[in-house]
Amino acid sequence: MLTMIVADDEPFIRNSLIRVFDWQEEFGIEIIGEASDGLEAYELCLKLRPDILFTDIMMPLMGGLEVAEKLREAGCRARIIIISGAQDFSYAREALKVNAEGYILKPVKLPEIRSVFRQAVAKLTEEREQQLDIEQLKQQLQDNMPLLREKFLQNLIAGLYRKEDEIWQRYSISPCPSSRGHCLASVCSSWMNTGARWLNTRRSISSCFIFPSRMSFRRA
Repeated sequence: MLTMIVADDEPFIRNSLIRVFDWQEEFGIEIIGEASDGLEAYELCLKLRPDILFTDIMMPLMGGLEVAEKLREAGCRARIIIISGAQDFSYAREALKVNAEGYILKPVKLPEIRSVFRQAVAKLTEEREQQLDIEQLKQQLQDNMPLLREKFLQNLIAGLYRKEDEIWQRYSISPCPSSRGHCLASVCSSWMNTGARWLNTRRSISSCFIFPSRMSFRRA
């Protein structure tokens, strides 16, 4: 469910915007607050962090464009949809500068509002799904990190990495726990004879490899 704050200094228009649709049913949007001036809209957005701010462009204390700009500077990711009674194109140009998702001229027409919100909701939904995919991939990588780390250390000990740059490249993918610029890796494995490249080891190895941030790797 997406969230939205509605801001307009005229109570009749603000209430009409809130009640003109069943926002949850039609758009999947929950209205979590309303503001009667720009300063209140700004403070509510910082407090409630809505997905969308639906705001009039001309309001007391702070206009809708100024609210949008200040929210962007504050790191608030709310998408801005602006209603304007001004026909001056300069306002529309300023709306583009603050990355407004929509710019609706008064008198407001319901089909236009519906179209703007459908586009905004589709975009937000797509971005949320992409973010969810990224988080799932990060979690999968985190879950598999012990296996990746073990494989890296096995290959390192087996001498499969011949160049230092290759070692650090592999290490960056599956880093060992580190402290103060050192890589600390604990290896507990059973290693058998690896041929002339390495000494025979027939029992468990329990050792720590501590490598400075860019030291050279040499075989024992």
